[in-house]
Amino acid sequence: MRQIDTVNEWSTNTLSKYGGRLNNFAEFDRLFGVRTLFPTALRKPPITPAIPIIWAQLRYSLRPGQKKDSTVTFGTTRAMRTAAGFYYSWDMQQAFPGQVYKLQKRHMYSPYVPPTEEMVATLQHGGMARQMGNFSRPSWSLQFTHSRFVEDQLERAYLSAPNDRVRKEIANAGTAHLMLWLGMLRGGENFNLKREDIALVQPEESARHGLALGLGFVEARLSTETKTSQNKVADIVIAFQCVSGLSLGKRMNRLLAFPDESENGATVLLRKSGKVEQWVLPTHLLMAASRMVETSRRTYPKSLFR
Repeated sequence: MRQIDTVNEWSTNTLSKYGGRLNNFAEFDRLFGVRTLFPTALRKPPITPAIPIIWAQLRYSLRPGQKKDSTVTFGTTRAMRTAAGFYYSWDMQQAFPGQVYKLQKRHMYSPYVPPTEEMVATLQHGGMARQMGNFSRPSWSLQFTHSRFVEDQLERAYLSAPNDRVRKEIANAGTAHLMLWLGMLRGGENFNLKREDIALVQPEESARHGLALGLGFVEARLSTETKTSQNKVADIVIAFQCVSGLSLGKRMNRLLAFPDESENGATVLLRKSGKVEQWVLPTHLLMAASRMVETSRRTYPKSLFR
């Protein structure tokens, strides 16, 4: 587990980027019969107080947390490393007088490195933080069973809706749910989509687009405001229906069947200085027809989900 945490100190992109460069070194060695990278030969496994400290921290991370069926957070396990660092701070100032100094809350000494500051401990600590997350309230992993449950509930609600207004609300919720789950979009990317940003290819139109028979897709074009690099094309293409049975295409067909209200805008009541004023705002795809909003005056972008 210590080695897994150590590897996780580096991101996947970093490992992918430099892993290929290491292969280039190996290819160079084969072509020219030279050696460019020399790993240090280990005569025995590394022995350092840092490793048992890491083991103790890992074991402590398995303790039950305050919430049901949870474990302690990374911030709680980090206190173990801090306590060990405190112990060795006292030890170093006793054992190496005149040779230890403190820099940015860390004790520095050239011939000797305290166990909690060794490279082996630093890398493992960073990887453990990446794996566990350093939030005081860790998030729960969203799984397919959760998404399937939400989808089934929305389907039953849509079929039993008493009128079009309620059906549109449920169509908004169902489309947003699958766009976020299948497209892995951020909130701003999803809720700033406009109708003209969506291209919908029905399964019966598959032959026109060079697709296998019965395949369709939903394409969403992200606006420049939501992209990290605005000079790159950012299109999200999602299958009309996934193997799991989730169908964004069906949800999108239902939503787009409702009239576009973007020409008239949305009637929104704003509470300002104790008075309620009526404003007509540009529309989003995934919004209700009217809302009571308590906020200051601001500009709302036009969006798809309306």
